Amino acid sequence: MQTQEVTIKPHVKVILKSDSELLEEVVVTGYGTFKKASFTGAASTVNTSTLEDVPVLSVADKLSGNVAGVTFGSSSSNPGSVSSIRVRGMGSINAGNNPLYVIDGTPVTSGDLSEFTYSDAGTDILSSLNTNDIESITVIKDAAAASLYGSRAANGVVVITTKSGKQGKTNVSFRSDWGFSNMAIDYRPMLDGDSRRELLWTGLKNYGLYTGNMSDADAATFADQNIEDFASKPSTGWTDWKDLLFRNGSHQNYQLSVSGGNDRTKFYPSAASTNEEGILYNQGLARFTGNA
Repeated sequence: MQTQEVTIKPHVKVILKSDSELLEEVVVTGYGTFKKASFTGAASTVNTSTLEDVPVLSVADKLSGNVAGVTFGSSSSNPGSVSSIRVRGMGSINAGNNPLYVIDGTPVTSGDLSEFTYSDAGTDILSSLNTNDIESITVIKDAAAASLYGSRAANGVVVITTKSGKQGKTNVSFRSDWGFSNMAIDYRPMLDGDSRRELLWTGLKNYGLYTGNMSDADAATFADQNIEDFASKPSTGWTDWKDLLFRNGSHQNYQLSVSGGNDRTKFYPSAASTNEEGILYNQGLARFTGNA
């Protein structure tokens, strides 16, 4: 009922008036707020509070494995490379298949930030977004968003809501994490120098046996006489090409934010520094992001 203020008299008559405010469960999709009963679209929301302790450096890693009907991939292991996100499969053969990204109600450009064409990995624009500043992520997976965004929403929409200040005491937060990476599986084992030399020696011997019709002793002598032309031993030792190409990758991530406010003003400035080195030499990502 509504609050009533009356003057105290010997006889007081108070008429209560109803103040009906029916609260219903709503769905916030990033482009509007709907009652859950009237929202007929297919949307999945990822609450990043459950992923705060997961040391990931990209938006795609935040979504990976947490949204049904969405697949993730990448053409390169290069840190910050363009990721492939498909909402309910591919919708076109010749046109693009990337979803539309909406950050705090504003559609943003996605894809390759790099202007160089010699690398297929590229630099993902979303890699410049600090994942610790994300409050929630909603993926709209059907045609409901097309009525608002048109053809840009044909491949789905990823709605990202960033954190904002809240009324109360000023809260200072600092987060940091470190990590290492390497090849999970030695999927392409290589011969060392001596093993390769032995394999070539056996091939020369078999050539003498089956092509030159030599005896076993003559074939072995033939292999000894010609092996230096195919696999001579270097004076400085064999070169370990894997050791020259690969290394243990690592990453460092630091994030500082200050939030607070009152009933009139709220604030949430933040800054983050990220340095990531890939498993290949001369492969890495360095970024500094800020938000206010």
